[in-house]
Amino acid sequence: MTRPPLLLADEPTGNLDPANKSHILQLLFQYVDDHGATLVAVTHDHGLLSGFDRIVDFQAFDRH
Repeated sequence: MTRPPLLLADEPTGNLDPANKSHILQLLFQYVDDHGATLVAVTHDHGLLSGFDRIVDFQAFDRH
């Protein structure tokens, strides 16, 4: 497997129990740290946000 500089994750922890959610996040963040990669994740789980350096809240763009 190559070492991609960019990881795209769409709901990477959706429907996981807390232990597996924590494990998956640990794997993703460890990969980023080890390889200088960027992780872009889309999630509805606001509990994950503290682990990320930057957050874009698309709800803020809702102009209804």
